[in-house]
Amino acid sequence: MSAAQAEIALAARGHIDRVDPGGTVRGWCAAHTPPYGPRRVSILIDGAPALTGITCDEFRSDLLAAGIGDGQHGFTIDLPASLRLPGAAAEVSLLDEASGDFLGHPRLVQWAQIEEPPSLEAHIDEVSAEGMVVGWCWDRADPNRRVVLGVLADGTHAVTTVAGLYRDDLRLAGKGTGHCGFSCFLPWTLIAARAEIAVTLQDGETGQVIGQRATLRRPQIVTAEQRIDALEGQLRLLRGELRAAEARAVQAEDSRAAPELFRLIASFFQDLADGRPRATMATLKARLDEVVERFPLVPLGIAGAPEVTIFVLPDGRIDRLHACLAALHRAGADTLARVVILDQGNEDGEDATLVQAVVRNARTLRLRPDETINDALRTAGTPFIVLLPCHIMPGAGWLERLLAALHADPRLAIAAGALA
Repeated sequence: MSAAQAEIALAARGHIDRVDPGGTVRGWCAAHTPPYGPRRVSILIDGAPALTGITCDEFRSDLLAAGIGDGQHGFTIDLPASLRLPGAAAEVSLLDEASGDFLGHPRLVQWAQIEEPPSLEAHIDEVSAEGMVVGWCWDRADPNRRVVLGVLADGTHAVTTVAGLYRDDLRLAGKGTGHCGFSCFLPWTLIAARAEIAVTLQDGETGQVIGQRATLRRPQIVTAEQRIDALEGQLRLLRGELRAAEARAVQAEDSRAAPELFRLIASFFQDLADGRPRATMATLKARLDEVVERFPLVPLGIAGAPEVTIFVLPDGRIDRLHACLAALHRAGADTLARVVILDQGNEDGEDATLVQAVVRNARTLRLRPDETINDALRTAGTPFIVLLPCHIMPGAGWLERLLAALHADPRLAIAAGALA
């Protein structure tokens, strides 16, 4: 390689995209020409080296779309508190270590005055690819306080929630009475077009950032299992449309009934194969839109090590199924138990499919024609099982009382509705 070629290979481009008052720095660095291996950069504060050896290897879809290498050139780093004087202004710049060149323009920032109120503890346990944020927050000085939290996405307020859900693991860990969990969803419009988002919490009263930052990373490719689940839902809805078409034909005594049904089926699967928008699914989309508009979102929690599985039995009415799942969530039962909607293949209703549009983290188990409820119960994998018809609305403490009775005598068979 000639000296001129070596100089070109060392040349880099990059930029500091953002510096948060709380100390998070986000940016990128990439070679001008191949090979596009990970670059290492340094961050300087007011001209003095602050952090060195930062590897730029995070994937960013915006870099790929802009034709910058393979897109794996981003970085996100949290500056230690020792490098930030609360309330002071600073100039943050970026240096490519291989070439010694400064990249982009320096960023001016004023560091936050107080990073965390001393009496508050907070933690983000999980940020799912669908935008569900699960965590906890409690006030040591006032354990009974239900802390109002702001959830920030890349430093911008996204949603407000209250840390008031009961979690047994928090009670056992000494976090007050355990009523300090939360779960909420980031707006879909905020996360739909972004591969990675930094998520932080903010005290709703003081506006101060609390706890540690978490990162939402959305997969670029939908898994085969997710594609199959989506197709099963579409087929379930198609079956309802076929019944409606058949009913119209019978009422009209139309000799074209059979051809209409065959055309409906054929066009559905042909459009699926071709990847085209399905005109036959327009009414189904309208039905889904109606459900989303009518029912508020229920973000079911995820139990860490559940000892009970709750099989919810639909009855063909989506309003009752939604109300039952919402009641389980309000009672905190979803943080102690695995919640499964047991779809028995009933032809009368589509509630088990449609409810997935307004409930997150509810698993659906569909029985095959040759299966019984007992076959489904064998898949629970937990010491205890609850069958809950969806017309029953559990209240606070329902599952705790049920588990206490079962622990007292595991041979018991208890009517859960009596306790609810």
